[in-house]
Amino acid sequence: MRFALKQVKGVHNAMVSMPDKAVVTAADEVKIEDLIKAVKKAGFGASAS
Repeated sequence: MRFALKQVKGVHNAMVSMPDKAVVTAADEVKIEDLIKAVKKAGFGASAS
């Protein structure tokens, strides 16, 4: 999941605590929807809170 998040343009850092938490540091232009899409594409479930 960390790899997938770091592939999103503008993401500076991603820390993942499996199974259900991730903390992402990213540029202001990064959209939550893009992060969710990347995580789901990698085969994981995702939602924002």
